Amino acid sequence: MSIINKVLFWPEMALVAVLVAGCVRPTVQLDTSAHTELLQEDRKIAQKDGISYQIIELTLEQAIERGYEKNLDARVAALEELSQQKNVTLAQLRTLPGVQLSGGYAGRSNDGASSSESIITGQQSLEPSRSTEMSRRVAALEVNWNLLDAALALADAAKTNEEVGVARERYAKVIQNVERDIYTAYWRVSAYQESQEKVGQLLSEARDQIEKLDFAASKKLISSDQAGNKMALLVDRERSLRDLHNQMHLAEVELKSLLSLPMNAKLVLITKSRDISDDVSRLTMGDSTSLEWEALHSRPEMREEILKKNISIRDTHREVYQTFPGLSLIHSREYDSNKYLVDPNWANFSAKIVQTITGIITLPDRYDAAKRKEAVADARRQALNAAIIAQFHMARSRNCPAP
Repeated sequence: MSIINKVLFWPEMALVAVLVAGCVRPTVQLDTSAHTELLQEDRKIAQKDGISYQIIELTLEQAIERGYEKNLDARVAALEELSQQKNVTLAQLRTLPGVQLSGGYAGRSNDGASSSESIITGQQSLEPSRSTEMSRRVAALEVNWNLLDAALALADAAKTNEEVGVARERYAKVIQNVERDIYTAYWRVSAYQESQEKVGQLLSEARDQIEKLDFAASKKLISSDQAGNKMALLVDRERSLRDLHNQMHLAEVELKSLLSLPMNAKLVLITKSRDISDDVSRLTMGDSTSLEWEALHSRPEMREEILKKNISIRDTHREVYQTFPGLSLIHSREYDSNKYLVDPNWANFSAKIVQTITGIITLPDRYDAAKRKEAVADARRQALNAAIIAQFHMARSRNCPAP
């Protein structure tokens, strides 16, 4: 008995399918206990770490390194890139021939009998004869391959590979933003910690001066107008100093968030002086044209737009490919337990060319729509090009000394 026939007696296959279906997690409905449990699990994961959070000492380099490793936005971007890489593999697998294995039972309510009639006389020339059993087992192993579908799958794989590049550049942009935000927040927290005591003294002195002015005005030592003007000036400066102090304090919350640290942790920043005058000089005094090209070549968002342009071009090519006739190849091995068959096992092979008339008729419209997407991609990239150059010159103007 062939392996196709043996498949009919494998109930284990159904059991495996049930087990696989059981491994799939159910959906989560909002505002239910499952929703609450999911959020609790996420919170535990966010807080899970193998270090003590009582007092944390950090250098700038350690903060940036931890940001790369623990920042949740960076983690999401990395997982998106990994997911896109898996999609490339799936797209490549779709180029392989399809293999279908089937097995089952076939039955009928009466005898599968037939007879023949003479064309010349119109008389029955063969008495009714049974050729098919009323119940039988059937199985088939079929391999089919559509060459056009395989070519389109290759095109999809190439497009998906470009999408991997897009995800990679987005990850690079997230990393760039994380480093920038950590750098900014770190030095603001450092300034807050260094100036906290001094700011407290200044606020205390301001309050003392206000009280003295109020006392002097009440004793007629100075005029009420003079006292009011000086007190208003002091109050305004006190408010500005307090607002600046509060903003710098919020930088600590921002830094903890960027590093995925709990809010009750106490940060002790270890600052190290580093001479960056050469880097500043190169960026502020270097050749602007070369720096513009460096920005355009290295900015992740510009690289992403170029990849998106490639994707739109591949979409245009795919619309053209879809109008080509497809060659479908089918080969199968069949089994039928019908006892009236001389040989219960046989092979089938077929090859046919299929052309979709609708695809040909709609090609001009689909091609025009794809070209419009290319034009949109070009316009978006050109706008970003201009924005990057403008950002570069604005940043350079802010940091360069006036002539």
